[in-house]
Amino acid sequence: MFHVDTEKPLDKTQLIAIETQRLTRKYGKEYLDCKDLMKVLGVGRDNARQLMRSSGFPVVEVGNRRVVSVLAFVMWQLR
Repeated sequence: MFHVDTEKPLDKTQLIAIETQRLTRKYGKEYLDCKDLMKVLGVGRDNARQLMRSSGFPVVEVGNRRVVSVLAFVMWQLR
């Protein structure tokens, strides 16, 4: 578990680590699918699918399934 010292500002690496750990624990997995993205982002299925098909999004194709690692997703959000 991470300890967050409120006296010092967090750097980007710490933010990525904390958010990656939070999402991994919340969803119980290291890769997010379309349904997970819908929950995390608060968007509908069509928007989540469109995002997963966009060129700048770090998706991994496993057969016909598209997923994104929690780490890659968090880094993409903070870019």
